[in-house]
Amino acid sequence: MSKRNKDQLDYLNDYLKVYLPTQRNCLDNTIEAYKITFKLWVKFLKHKKLDYSISNLTLNNVIDFLTNLERDRKISVATRNSRHSHLRGFVKYLIVYCEFDSFKELNKILNSESKKFNNDYQRSYLTINGINLFLKCLEKQYPENFGIKIIFLLLYTCALRVSELINLKLKDINLKVKNPYISVLGKGNKVRTLLIDIYVVSQVKLYLEKEYRGDLSDSNSFLIIHAFK
Repeated sequence: MSKRNKDQLDYLNDYLKVYLPTQRNCLDNTIEAYKITFKLWVKFLKHKKLDYSISNLTLNNVIDFLTNLERDRKISVATRNSRHSHLRGFVKYLIVYCEFDSFKELNKILNSESKKFNNDYQRSYLTINGINLFLKCLEKQYPENFGIKIIFLLLYTCALRVSELINLKLKDINLKVKNPYISVLGKGNKVRTLLIDIYVVSQVKLYLEKEYRGDLSDSNSFLIIHAFK
């Protein structure tokens, strides 16, 4: 099949299965998020009775797609912008790696801006009192379970993603140094070094000493194992 006969689905297949994992080094969770966007995009084209030719990858169609998501699926502005970003990434890939007679319409998409948040939009955060109340509730519900407590403490104090937390291994936890820290493998396979609070260190030590069910002699053992009883 020549390049000029390929449609969006052919390019998407290359983009998701080859480009993102090998050229961009994206993690599985990131690629899954892209897949969700493009499944919705393909569904949108089908609903509009449009074929999958590159000629239908237009700015007007993209805007219509994003507007429909907001209206019909009640997505937030942040989610809309993520879907928009995924489409722009795909368009950039097409412009750089593929051959077309004209990139005019694709450039319009690439240069399109994300939607601004409303002026009254505010992010909400847990207050210190809220954190303390939550910890007390955990201690009341799980009085002898240090595992559930350190899950929350590490997520909150280190701003970890859930996927980063569950992939932590014993070798990533450094408690015996002057300034205890954890090494986290994050998005794009980038390693972050994060200092741990003294209280969190004490709770992690209690968890490892009193209820850890893995093999402490194996540095490749996961930190979080059967936290719930």
